[in-house]
Amino acid sequence: MGEEHSTGNKSAFDDEKSPIAQFALLGDVPLRFSESGGHDSSTYGYLGLGSTWAEK
Repeated sequence: MGEEHSTGNKSAFDDEKSPIAQFALLGDVPLRFSESGGHDSSTYGYLGLGSTWAEK
């Protein structure tokens, strides 16, 4: 997958954003991350949205 999306430096940035968005959508994965590393204010905020949805 990475090889196909290998066109330049911009690809790397897009790749990092792709997984993050997918993870947030899952809610289950991010929720665990939040519990394991709640010290991350930036991450906590992003997962906050998914956390609520997953808890319900």
